[in-house]
Amino acid sequence: MPHEIPEPLLSGAEPASRPPPALTPEKRLSGAVELRLFRYTAVLFSLVALTALMVDVVWSFGWMLKAFYMLAPFPIPGRHPGPGALPRCGIS
Repeated sequence: MPHEIPEPLLSGAEPASRPPPALTPEKRLSGAVELRLFRYTAVLFSLVALTALMVDVVWSFGWMLKAFYMLAPFPIPGRHPGPGALPRCGIS
């Protein structure tokens, strides 16, 4: 086969000498707006996820602190006494 004859890259395709059609300004603007909207959505989703993670960490820390607080054998001001520390009513 001679090398002077250009072959199409795909079967039934037009020769590669023709440039691709230019995008219209409406399509370029739509693409830019959609890309900006996608970026804003991704940033907002990341902020919501980070806030939820921080709330979860603070809640877990409070839960663990409460568990250790209830194990304290000494009286802590403002803490309800345990069941063994209730006053006796005098009825035997």
